Amino acid sequence: MHILIYLHCNIWNSMYHLMHSCKKEKEAKKAHQGLMRIPALTFN
Repeated sequence: MHILIYLHCNIWNSMYHLMHSCKKEKEAKKAHQGLMRIPALTFN
């Protein structure tokens, strides 16, 4: 489970930097909220 969380954080960090470089912070926040739902559903 720790590995999955670690990978999830890495994916989010890479996505955030990608979005931030394009100055699309609102889209990045929406993508982050979508990603945060996936582990919650998986672990529950």
